[in-house]
Amino acid sequence: MAPLSADRAGHLVRDLAARRPETIVDYGCGWGELLLRIAAALPDTKGVGIDTHGPDIERARSAAADRAVDSRVTFVDGPAESY
Repeated sequence: MAPLSADRAGHLVRDLAARRPETIVDYGCGWGELLLRIAAALPDTKGVGIDTHGPDIERARSAAADRAVDSRVTFVDGPAESY
């Protein structure tokens, strides 16, 4: 849950968009806000968010469904070694 300003998040999303990655993996994703922004900006990119805090993962999954990116974004509840 490291703080990330909206400006910094926007900068990261723009940098990734320029590279057009096929898949993004966010280790320690919390509730997945950065990954969800990336998925919204890059419709051809798939994403995986991994975190060990179950309530955050559930929140991320709900947000992905609300933003209609749940078909391209998966959230894993568990340690990074499990993925």
